[in-house]
Formats: sequence, C-alpha cells, structure tokens
Amino acid sequence: MLKNSGHSAARFPIKVSLSLTVVALLVFASIDIVQFADAAKREADGNTPCACKHIKAIQIELGNAVALQQAFQSEVASLEKIADPLAANAEFKKFAEATAQHFDRPAGDTGPKEVEYTPYGNSVDTGILEAEGKTRETDQRHKQLCELSGNAKLELADMKAGAVCAGIVAAVVAHEGVHWASCLRSGYVPFRDMQAAARAREEVEAYGAQIKILRQTLASLNCGYRATGQTADTKYSGVICSLEQPFTVTGTNDVMTYPFKFTPSTATSGAVAFQATTSLPISAVGSGSYAIEGTAPGTLHIVMTMGSTGVTPVGARSGGGTVRIDLVPLESGECAGK
Repeated sequence: MLKNSGHSAARFPIKVSLSLTVVALLVFASIDIVQFADAAKREADGNTPCACKHIKAIQIELGNAVALQQAFQSEVASLEKIADPLAANAEFKKFAEATAQHFDRPAGDTGPKEVEYTPYGNSVDTGILEAEGKTRETDQRHKQLCELSGNAKLELADMKAGAVCAGIVAAVVAHEGVHWASCLRSGYVPFRDMQAAARAREEVEAYGAQIKILRQTLASLNCGYRATGQTADTKYSGVICSLEQPFTVTGTNDVMTYPFKFTPSTATSGAVAFQATTSLPISAVGSGSYAIEGTAPGTLHIVMTMGSTGVTPVGARSGGGTVRIDLVPLESGECAGK
C-alpha cells in the first residue's frame, strides 16, 4: 500500500528544476534554506542566464507564485475548521488542483507543466514504515526516505532542460528546498502525515522562498526602462538606463515639446524641471519633484508633481498638477554598457 505525501507542485505551472548535484546537497536535516537557495543559484548557472529578453517570462512566474502564495494563505483558515483529517486532506487536494488551472506558462517554456515533490518514501510499503513506528526514523533511513523518487528525478531533469532561464530554475529549487528541509527535520512519516492546514502553511513558506529569488533575479537585470504614457494630448517617451543617474523624458503634443529633466537624489525620488519654447512666441517653464512608485520591474512608474508657467502673446498663465509616467522594462540591449 502506497501513500502520496500530498504536497503540491511548486509550479502550477511554475517550474520545479533540481539536478543531481543539488540533490547531493540535501543530506543534512539541519540544512539552511538561504544556503540552499544560494547553492540552487550556482546549480542553475548551467541554464541560460536570465537576460532582459526574459523579463516577461520571469514576471509571469513571479505573478503566478504571488497569486499561489495568497491562495494557499487564504485556504489555511478553512482547512483548520475541518475536524476530520481525511476530509481536510481531500479538500486540500481538491483546492490545489482547482487553483492550478488558472495560471499561464511563459513563452518558450518547453518543460513539463507541473511536478510534485515526491519523496522516495512514497514508494515504500506502508507496513514497513509502520513497523518502524511513527517516530523519527534513524538519520540515515529518514534521509533516504526524503530523497526524490526515481520518477521525480526524471521529471525534474526535464523541467530544468525546458526552463526559460537560470533564475527561474533557482527560484523553484528554493521552493522545493523548503519541502525537502521540512521532511529532513521531521522525518519522512510525520512529513507524509502532515495535516492539511500545516501543508498549506508550508506552501506559503515555500512560495515565499520562490518569490524572493524571482524578485532578486529581476532586480539584478540592468535592462533600463522605456517611458510611456499620455496625459490629455501630451504623450511621454524616452529611454532610461538608470534611475540613479540624471535622465530625460520627452513630452510632446501638437503645440510644444517638453524635455522633462530628472535629477535623482535617491533611486526613487528627486527633482524635475523643464524649459520649452516653440517657433511661435510661446514658452513654458516648470519645476517640482518626482517619486518612483512600484515594487518590481513591470510595476514601476514615475509620479511627478510640478508647477509651470506658460507665456503667450496674450499673457502668462500658471498652473500645476501631478502626472504619472509608466516605466516598461526594456527587453533589448539599448542600455548595455551604460
């Protein structure tokens, strides 16, 4: 008789990718997740390094991971209310399978859609395990039982081969490291018999490890941004290679071109000013401040607040307001070496 551990895949469809080199690292019950994630990064270096062209794929993976973490977090309270462990586990499985249907895969992903962390112990007859008792097995025995099953190793190899880039591999390895370390700490049998609410909480932790690596991967890419957006009839454009160095965004309409010059005081704030004239006897000047809002590439935008004065043949007029300019990560090499 076999029992499934019931631990959900790290990828719905986020990739689970773990090579035998990383497998060899997981032989200590006291493994540190941060160290494991660092080792995963080194192992993932065999894959294509993440570059600007992979930003969309990484953002899809990150969006999936964040949504899944939130979904499992919201399910914990419901699972805690189910008194019957078997019913709770059935509900957890139903929830996980239903939740998996709502996520997209990045373009270029050729690996399997999903895989579970399935320990070798799942293939051991339950009677043998019960004879050993439900206490922690001997160190050597529980390490063996927590290792990946043969089928899982094959699936993981396929996953790594089909990964879009190394940062995605490293992120999911970090996710699986949470489950593996949990098994090593508790022993296989307690891990296998973990209650549904505890399994959901562990998924929240695992997705947290995955999200951290994906965000670090995005932050490490020096791709720059394309400024875009529109306010009334004024359109904004420009290439920004660094938010920590002075940059310019151009605003244009049928009457005038506005060279907004930004001078950072920090990576997320600073001063902005412009001075513009036309062939007609019209001029305008303005100044103010700006802030960069958002949490990661793909969500950033400039919010500038400024006052301005326009001068025409019929007189001067002053005003002010707040403008939002979106920052779209560049997927090209326009900022390479800058």
